[in-house]
Amino acid sequence: DNSCSMLLNGFTGEIINKIGKVMKYEFKHSARLLLPLYGVLLVLGLFTGLSFDKNMAAEMINPTVNYNADGFNISTNYNSETETGLLTGLLIFACTVLASVIVVITIVTLVRRFKQSMLEEEAYLNLSLPCTMGEQLWGRYIMDFLWLICCTLVIFCSFMLCFIRFDLAGIFRELKESVPEIKVELAKHNVSFAKTVTLSVFCTVSFSMLGISLIFAINAVSHLFSNQKGFFKILSFIVYCFIYSKAMKLLPFMDASEYNIQPMITQNCLLLIAYNILWTALLFAGTQYIFTKKLNLE
Repeated sequence: DNSCSMLLNGFTGEIINKIGKVMKYEFKHSARLLLPLYGVLLVLGLFTGLSFDKNMAAEMINPTVNYNADGFNISTNYNSETETGLLTGLLIFACTVLASVIVVITIVTLVRRFKQSMLEEEAYLNLSLPCTMGEQLWGRYIMDFLWLICCTLVIFCSFMLCFIRFDLAGIFRELKESVPEIKVELAKHNVSFAKTVTLSVFCTVSFSMLGISLIFAINAVSHLFSNQKGFFKILSFIVYCFIYSKAMKLLPFMDASEYNIQPMITQNCLLLIAYNILWTALLFAGTQYIFTKKLNLE
């Protein structure tokens, strides 16, 4: 038993080590573009926050947050005569635009990296490594997922830096104090605040996983055709969306009712998460099969 356990642990450790090497290689290449962009966004967010005058920031918002039947109310002392300054306005605009551009660049970079590392000249070197096709794909898959998390965190931090001169501690304190009131209001409709937030996070994660698998699968399918690869990428994406939406209609989603919202939210989110995970597994397995059996680097 001890020998089998040691053999299994050694085998698992070897697989993890190989996947880690693929991740390290992918990180090195993607980081050349993405890390400088993330750094610029964080610095721009800091400059934007520092451009606010402390008195201006205090006048713009008085952190009092209340919850009522109409939603959230944030009481402020800000009025139309308060000037934020041309520089601050331009920095806020630039920060927002750059954040949007970085999301697009991150996704495009991940798509290009997969194509370059698995289907173009880099593939000759990558596929010569002592790694199975599954290990190659898993390394890239995990690294892509981590890049999406990193992108989200960087954008969140940059916007927090934009409000560095505001009384963020006071705002978060008021928000925390308003949570019990929110829970009471939600409880009237049998809705759990914590469960709803948790399910929403898992839904977002499942969609991210599905998106990465879809990128892999579309590139794999287009590789089966020697000509018009761009056309077949678009066609395979359309076909996937059609099948995905049609199959979703077969799921037993619950309809919302006034006093039965939480079971509806729970069941629908769990169904959607399971549905996305199933599609993720199918697309990943299809990609691995195509690259294992049908890969042809000319």
